[in-house]
Amino acid sequence: MDAKITKNRLSNFLSYEWLKMAGAIVVAIFFWSLLLVSVAARPERGQSFLFFTYSEVTLKDDFNNVMNNAADGDVFSSNVVNVSNLEATSGYEGYILGMRFAMSRGNLLLVSDKKLYSDTKDKETGTYPVATESYFEEVANTYITYMGEYSKWFADCEAYLDSFYTGGWKNGTIDEEKVLPVFRDRVLGQKAYRTEEKVLAGLPSEVKRIEKLRSDLMMIYEQMEKGVLSYRYIEVDDEGTIYRGNYGLTLHTETMPDFQKFAVICGYDKNGEYVETTESFTFVLFPWSEREGCAYAQWESLGMIRYLIERYSA
Repeated sequence: MDAKITKNRLSNFLSYEWLKMAGAIVVAIFFWSLLLVSVAARPERGQSFLFFTYSEVTLKDDFNNVMNNAADGDVFSSNVVNVSNLEATSGYEGYILGMRFAMSRGNLLLVSDKKLYSDTKDKETGTYPVATESYFEEVANTYITYMGEYSKWFADCEAYLDSFYTGGWKNGTIDEEKVLPVFRDRVLGQKAYRTEEKVLAGLPSEVKRIEKLRSDLMMIYEQMEKGVLSYRYIEVDDEGTIYRGNYGLTLHTETMPDFQKFAVICGYDKNGEYVETTESFTFVLFPWSEREGCAYAQWESLGMIRYLIERYSA
């Protein structure tokens, strides 16, 4: 049999077999990608943090530095392995937030509580009309059922910390014997904690996480006493169900001259002039972790709020 490879035979082979070769390559790439996805480590419940900004919020040059530092630094506990942000851009806010909420995603939203003016004069009055509601009110009126109420959130955090401290969370001492059984139950079934020895080895990290949470809560309370933060009360009627409470936490940036390096609120004043301001920034909570069986992770937002205040305070 003449099996000699000639230029003519090679040309014929490529002419008739190239589709099979291309198909084989595509199949190989598909199965290789599927294998990588299947074996890749995925964040478990409570290990991801997603920070939203609403449409009127314009991000500035320092925003990426903040998010990178938050992902690599001590902003969150060691449990958080994935930090990301998402801009709810103008015209698509409802779609973007709706999709994320359908998947129970998103932890903290930065939104404006300022009623902005239109850039178009009313023909009859000759004035620039002011919005009927702020963006915070718009969010609350649409997504109140997903939002966390701050008074309850703080009270739940205090109760959670109290369960680990002898003498109370404010002035007491953390008791590792109280931490261990709760930690053991939480990591039950995780590959990293298959043996009791590994559970005990992970205990110091869990103690550090709880002590950081205590420190974050105390710092936020101090900022509220100073007037840097304040509750934003709102009442919403959602199809006959009345929601009343502190569903916003307003950040007063008067003592934060550099906050404009992070983000500004864009809109128009009563004269139709375009303005940028850092007034009336408000934090909105979405404590999915509480509803997904990992309540311990719902207070990671404290770390983000604390970081922003410390970074930009004079």
